[in-house]
Amino acid sequence: MKRSIWAGLVFSTALTLTACSAPALEDKPAAVVPSEDSVAEESPAPEPPAEEPAEQGTRANPFPKGTTVGTDEVQLALGEVTWNATDIVAAENQFNEPAAEGSTYAIVPVTITNVSQADAVQPWLAFDVSFVADDGRSFEEEYVVVPAPLSDVDDLYAGGVGTGNLVFALPNDVSGGGVWAIEETFAFGDPVFVAAH
Repeated sequence: MKRSIWAGLVFSTALTLTACSAPALEDKPAAVVPSEDSVAEESPAPEPPAEEPAEQGTRANPFPKGTTVGTDEVQLALGEVTWNATDIVAAENQFNEPAAEGSTYAIVPVTITNVSQADAVQPWLAFDVSFVADDGRSFEEEYVVVPAPLSDVDDLYAGGVGTGNLVFALPNDVSGGGVWAIEETFAFGDPVFVAAH
């Protein structure tokens, strides 16, 4: 009898201890689903800063057609171009070679002004002029006989102005665009660019 009571007490105590030692289940918080009103709107991406235009007189931003360029002492201006001057060149001298196939002669009048240089200026030596097409090809002056060439203009002293022609053989597909590259012959600087149209 005592043994049965003792066994019952031991069993009851074991159950109590087991219940006390079992870890309590923790209540996990419910997942929070944001409502449509609480979702913050994404701010638009900032616009990239606007690029500053290239300096005027560069190939990317040439001076307007007809702009006078140069220094305070000697200046150059290009006149209206005769883009199809092949017949003019042919008529000027029978020994002139025709322009290469697919090309046409163009004549550009050049005005040189000795503004204030004490020494005489030789117009045909004062500046180098070339034509630069939109695709980057450049074309130098052709040495054929043309009416009133720049090389016929004599020395210019301070205040002197002279105009003469240069001739270029340009591919037929470049006459609608391009720029003139102009640099002082002995200045060893970067050329300036003037729109051809």
